[in-house]
Amino acid sequence: MGAAETRKKLLDAAECLLLAEGYSRTSVEAVCERASLTKGSLYHHFKTKEDLAIAVLERWLARNGGILSEGPHTSASDPVEAALLYIGHVADSTERLWSSGCLVGSLSMDLAASSDRMQQCVEAMFKGFVAQHAALFAPLIANSRQSNTPTPEELAEMFLSIIEGAIVVGKSYRDPLPLVRSIRCFGYFAHQLAGRDAAALATE
Repeated sequence: MGAAETRKKLLDAAECLLLAEGYSRTSVEAVCERASLTKGSLYHHFKTKEDLAIAVLERWLARNGGILSEGPHTSASDPVEAALLYIGHVADSTERLWSSGCLVGSLSMDLAASSDRMQQCVEAMFKGFVAQHAALFAPLIANSRQSNTPTPEELAEMFLSIIEGAIVVGKSYRDPLPLVRSIRCFGYFAHQLAGRDAAALATE
């Protein structure tokens, strides 16, 4: 087995366990057992459990980032239209993005007492999500004259909270639809903020 295949098997095994068990309950031994590999193989590629988990997170983030970058919003010339199309694309992509849950969200729940380095990594990923989406959502409120209009950062944090909360609800229901519906509700709100017609959302 080549080095690339061995690394992939370790990352695949760790991702499954981290999603199911969290960081503190995922052991190196369990990862090796699931991957049918030895500890020596794991430590050849990753110095520590933290290094392995961070590599899993970075791969997961890159994969989801690739999915999000494929949507129709990328060819929209109007920044408001691009933001609205992006929200619709996220709703359409929920199965590909979060069919097994959100890895970053799952790990954030048990990292405070487990690993400062992992907690800082997850925090940085959440903050990166907010910064990226704040820039994307800024055109939605560019022409608003209301004093209580949310800031781009507040919109991005709201979007993040909606996604993470709806994933939890969907898992408890064993039904992905709460996530889709929640993102579409955010889309309706975004249309209203931008002063655009949201009637089409009702038929999507």
